[in-house]
Amino acid sequence: MSMGAVETAQAAARERVDLGEIERALDRELDGPSSGLLRAAERHLCITHGAKRARPQLVLLLGQVAGAPHDGLVDAAVAVELIHSASLLHDDVVDEGELRRGVPTVNARHGNVVAVLAGDHLLSRALVRLAKYPQSLSTRAAEVVAEMARAAVREVEVRGDASLSAAGWREVAMGKTAALFGLCGFAAGILSGDLSRARRFEAASRSLGMAFQMQDDLGDLVDQNQDRYNDIKERNPSLPVLLACEQNPALAARFGQLWSNLPVTAEGARGLGEAVLDTGAVDRTLEAILRDVAEARAALAPDAGHPAVDLIWAFAESLLADPRRVRAP
Repeated sequence: MSMGAVETAQAAARERVDLGEIERALDRELDGPSSGLLRAAERHLCITHGAKRARPQLVLLLGQVAGAPHDGLVDAAVAVELIHSASLLHDDVVDEGELRRGVPTVNARHGNVVAVLAGDHLLSRALVRLAKYPQSLSTRAAEVVAEMARAAVREVEVRGDASLSAAGWREVAMGKTAALFGLCGFAAGILSGDLSRARRFEAASRSLGMAFQMQDDLGDLVDQNQDRYNDIKERNPSLPVLLACEQNPALAARFGQLWSNLPVTAEGARGLGEAVLDTGAVDRTLEAILRDVAEARAALAPDAGHPAVDLIWAFAESLLADPRRVRAP
């Protein structure tokens, strides 16, 4: 397919992904029978601040490929976004985060109790929304929420551990990020009535989720437009940091020393962040992203050429970009 044909196909797919419908459905969902304080907390995260809705888009695009009923796809897309937002509410409590997307977090504004209960409410609404569809979808959603919770616990356990292996990092990232991406694919497939397609879509989506998380880790080191080196400040052992420490034991010792003295200073985080960038860790992370994207391509190979798949590959190509060149000032 020529570049012009690809661009035309992608434009056609974009026109069929009505995120406005998702936004309206979320808006109605959050107008439900809950207290004004809970509604304010939920809206603060779900509706505002320019959320990209990557997961709902993936549900809708893969649903187009599978020929799944539109109403079911909208419900699944909204449910996935509610689960995602609930996880962010809970993460900010666990991390004692005060800012998200440049604004005060719900826990900073309303307190931990409201943030936790708002997250619980979003989770319950997500599961209720899926209840009228095949039981396998509700069961899979509950399993994914449990997987995310286990990964969150593991993430707390390994915080400040520069000796964590790359395999250990993948275990956490699979639960924290990739599992919910996988639910997007499973929902699109199972709503079409095809379990084998659901499993294939789930595998592809998990691989894309892993690539998404790795690119996010790179952005923390490179992106001049966000709170740079925040993972290091928060003692989160990202993949590029772990790969750099694996390559350079002296650097691992420096991380161990920095992370053993709280709080981590901005100056200390910047110094070690720059040291990571001086290693081959970025290139090795990009190689890992390439492997996961290749696995996603293999899983979706039977659907190659569909306009919606072309749009998914445009997203995947953005994950393969070297952030040192893309984001440099």
